Amino acid sequence: RGSESANKASDGNHWKMHGAQMVTEFNKFNEDEFLRMKRRQRKSSPNLISIYQSHVKNAFPRGKPKEELLVSNTFSGEDAIDYSNFCDIFKDLPWSEVNLNLLYEKYSQFTYLTDSGWFFYLPAFLSFFNDLTASDLDLFERFVEKICDSDFILKNQDRELTIEQSKLVAIFLTNTANFSTNSYASQLAQDSITSHWGTYLMV
Repeated sequence: RGSESANKASDGNHWKMHGAQMVTEFNKFNEDEFLRMKRRQRKSSPNLISIYQSHVKNAFPRGKPKEELLVSNTFSGEDAIDYSNFCDIFKDLPWSEVNLNLLYEKYSQFTYLTDSGWFFYLPAFLSFFNDLTASDLDLFERFVEKICDSDFILKNQDRELTIEQSKLVAIFLTNTANFSTNSYASQLAQDSITSHWGTYLMV
């Protein structure tokens, strides 16, 4: 009888482990399928995306500020490669000319923008990430972290983003909170909407 109980316990543990693996694989499948679906939708139904991008284009100035946009290169090893990849994408370009699709070719885990660079390139990130098809990129998380960070919010107040610009940030975060498969970014977005950015959804 003791042997039978041990076998049942062993079988139970086996199915728990197998079940957990199945749940993990199912969630991964759902995430991959969601991203594939969003990419199909982007091609077949670009209206809402185009409307949002049009608002971003009209709301943000395109003239480059005089301040430095990228931090100085003080990196070595893999960080230096990461920095180089990031800089190759931006190349001190106007935000409207930055092609963030290159992130799939030139991997960059971190951002190397000054405060001025963040505010100047904000619309490029909003336009690129808003449809969530690139939420599998590490830089998607870094971007959400940045605009949800209290220091960024305080600097936003100092630099006085317009109501329209702030509303576009709030719309992006709402989209991320409700539809992103990235649970970390989704929670950050939800918390930031509740504490700050949600105000702009009502104006």
